[in-house]
Amino acid sequence: MVNNDNKVQDDIVSQKKVIEFYTVASEFCRFIESTTHNDKLVFKETILRLLLLLYLKGSLLPKLLPKDENANERFVNEEQWQEIYLLLKSILKEDDDFDKILLEEEIDSSFENKINKGSISEHLADIWQDIKDFVLLFNKNNIAAKENAIWSCYILFRENWGRKTAELINVLHNKVFEANYDQDLE
Repeated sequence: MVNNDNKVQDDIVSQKKVIEFYTVASEFCRFIESTTHNDKLVFKETILRLLLLLYLKGSLLPKLLPKDENANERFVNEEQWQEIYLLLKSILKEDDDFDKILLEEEIDSSFENKINKGSISEHLADIWQDIKDFVLLFNKNNIAAKENAIWSCYILFRENWGRKTAELINVLHNKVFEANYDQDLE
């Protein structure tokens, strides 16, 4: 006798949109971890394209409540996050900072303006951490782990990395296309 609940869950974790997200997520992690680009513009152009795909594919993840929440795990530790952050900071150098517009809930009553400094490297390291945790959990060879990977990534997209990705898309768009503006006019 076939358990239909397991069949439905198998179908969800192997849906095309989940597999496509996993593929983009894996490529994003691979690029971040192995990047040694001396050309900042090439780095910014590539990361912009990856973030666009990551955001699009992340927004399509299904709402999949896991049956066994005990199968959820986080893998990336503070030292690994710090290593990625410092790598990215060394690539971006003076291009790392950007003006960040704060949300109302982030503004304290004594704060006079709504602009603060943000860090591309910090945002990318935060996004990488959530995405890397998804990839590693999804790689496990059991449905419970895959369900938890999808659910956690869906929640973290809504609460963390989706917002940071959207913010970086805007920032990097400006940095990439302002840098090419004069060349484009020739």
